[in-house]
Amino acid sequence: MPKPVRKNFVPVPDFVNGALESLSACDEPLTDMLGRQLTRMSGVRILEEHWNTDSLDGHLLMNIRVVNEDGDVIGQGRDLNQLRQQFSDHVQDTIRKLAKSHLEQEGLLDWTCGELPHEITRKAGGLVLKSYPALVDQRDSVAVQLFESAAMADVENRKGLTRLLRIRLSTQLKFALSKMARLKETRLLATNLMNQNLLEDDVQSLIISGVYLSKDSELPKSRESFMALLEQRKGDIVPFAEKIDPILNEIFRIAQGISRQLKGKISFDRALALADIKQHVQRLLQPGFMTSAGMEWLSHYPRYFKAIEVRLEKLPAQVNRDRAWTEELTALQQKYDKRREAHDQHKVVDPNLQQFYWMIEEYRVSLFAQQLGTRFPVSDKRLRKLWEEVEAI
Repeated sequence: MPKPVRKNFVPVPDFVNGALESLSACDEPLTDMLGRQLTRMSGVRILEEHWNTDSLDGHLLMNIRVVNEDGDVIGQGRDLNQLRQQFSDHVQDTIRKLAKSHLEQEGLLDWTCGELPHEITRKAGGLVLKSYPALVDQRDSVAVQLFESAAMADVENRKGLTRLLRIRLSTQLKFALSKMARLKETRLLATNLMNQNLLEDDVQSLIISGVYLSKDSELPKSRESFMALLEQRKGDIVPFAEKIDPILNEIFRIAQGISRQLKGKISFDRALALADIKQHVQRLLQPGFMTSAGMEWLSHYPRYFKAIEVRLEKLPAQVNRDRAWTEELTALQQKYDKRREAHDQHKVVDPNLQQFYWMIEEYRVSLFAQQLGTRFPVSDKRLRKLWEEVEAI
C-alpha cells in the first residue's frame, strides 16, 4: 500500500486486528473485503490499485493445494495461474470421466443430441465440479463434448454450430457462392497467397457465422430452436454473400499488389522492413482469417492492406524510422504470440488478448499510415495498459 495511504492506518496491528474481527470466510478477494472494512473504520477510501500484492514475499501468499477426486494432494504452490496451466489437461480429463454420459456423442450430421444444458454439475471427492457441453467441429461432422470453462465451451460451440449449419445448408451455400460476381476473380487474386480450398471453406464459414451466429444472437440449445433458427435466416444467406464479395475482392487485390512488390532484388537496408511486411501479410491471411475476424474486423482489412501500401511508398525516405517501428512491433507481436500459444495449450479464452491483437493492427496503421485513421485511439501507452490486463489472467 502506498505510504500516503498507509499512514492513515497507524498503528497497523491495531487496524489489522480490528478489521479481522469483522471479516468472515467467503469467496470474495481478501483485498476487497479488507479495503471496505478499513474504509469503514477510517473513512479513507481504499482503491484496488492501492494493493500491490506483487511485492509480497512468497511465504505471505496463500498456499494452494490441488486434490484429485479421492481427496489426495497431487500438487501445491502459491501461483494460481501456474497451477491452472500445470493441471489444465488433468482437470479436463477428470471432467470428461466424471461427467461421461449419453450427452457426449460423435459423428452428428444433424441435431440429434437432444437438448444441451448450459452446464452439468457433479460431485466428486467432496467437490462440486461443473462442466459445459458444446458442439465441436470435426470437419465432416460434429460432436458433443464437455469443457471445464464456459468461455471455451462457447468458442467451440460456435464452431460446431457453424459446421452443422453448413452441413444442413450445403445447397443454399453453393447457390450463394454462385451469386458472388467477383469470387472467380478473387480466387485468381488469391493465387500464391492462400490455398483455394481453404479460401472457399473460409468463405462458407464466414457466411454461416455472419448470418446465423452474430455476437448478440441467442444460440440454439435444442433441435426445435436449431430448426427455427435455420429456417428463419435462410433468406439472408445470399444478401450476406453479395455483401462480402467486394470486400474480399479488394483485400486480395491489394494483397496481390503488395506481394509483387516484395519480389525481386532487395537492398540490405530495406530487408528488415520487407521481411516484416511479408510476415504481416501472411498473418493477416492465415487460414480461417475471415471467420476468425468476422465482419466486425474483416471490414477493416482493406485499410490494413492500404496501410502496408503506404508503408512501402514511404520506406525509401524513412528506413531508420521504419526499422525502429518494426522492432517495437515485433516485440509486441512476440508477446502476443507467446501468450496466445499458452492460452491455446491450456484452453484459456481471454477477450483482452484478442483485443490486444487488433490494437497492434491499429497501432501499425497509426505508425505507417496515420492519414488512413484508426478505428479507435491507440498508442504504446494504451497497449501497455491493456497488456497489464492480459497478464492479470
